[in-house]
Parts: sequence; structure tokens; C-alpha cells
Amino acid sequence: MIGNNSEINLYNWNDWYFEKLELNFDDIKVYISNDTDEIIELICKKYIGISYLGHWDESVIKSMKVNENTELTEKSIKVIKENYKDMVLGGGYRNITDIWCEFVIEFIDGNTLGIVCSEIVLVSNSE
Repeated sequence: MIGNNSEINLYNWNDWYFEKLELNFDDIKVYISNDTDEIIELICKKYIGISYLGHWDESVIKSMKVNENTELTEKSIKVIKENYKDMVLGGGYRNITDIWCEFVIEFIDGNTLGIVCSEIVLVSNSE
């Protein structure tokens, strides 16, 4: 794994809380908190895919991890290639040959949030 991505897999995120998700053209920001009101911002840079189906009323996190070579990654790249057909997919902000990973949050009800991106950066907002 690259950059800060590997740090995520080193921690136990059980019983943290999903607070919010912000999505813009470049990044997806995920905010989580714990019982001591510590807030962590996770920035998923240069995202190319997101999956979150079946949300009901659960925000308690069971686990968070970063995986490589996932089904969501393959689906995201496939859709991009289909949408852009013969256009060159590189040289701009994103490049189809970049290294992609999937950031996965599993909730205690079994639902998952998956984000395919190039890098995840952890930012602690605790004072």
C-alpha cells in the first residue's frame, strides 16, 4: 500500500462513529468520531468510485481497512473505460494506470461503504 493508506489497517476502529461524508470533484472526505469526541477526517484523494447500498439507521463502525485489487476497483475502471471509449485515459489529473485502492468501512449491521481512490490521508482534528 502507498502513503498513509497502510496506517488505517494498523488501528482498531471498532465502535467509532460515522459522522458525515463530503464529496466534491477531487476528493471524498469521511468524518468519524469516538466516545471521547475525537474527530478524524479521512481524505480519499482522486476517487473514481463509491458504493454504499442499504443504509438504514446504523452509524457504528465495526472495521475500516484499505484493500487493493478489489471488485469495486475493477468495476470503476471498467465503467471509466466504457464511458471514454478510445480517448486517452491519462495525462490529466487522473490516470487510468495510477495505483488504486479501496477504502472500506464496515458497519455493525453488516453494511459497507467502499471508496476507490489513489490515496487516503488521515487528519486528526482533536485539540
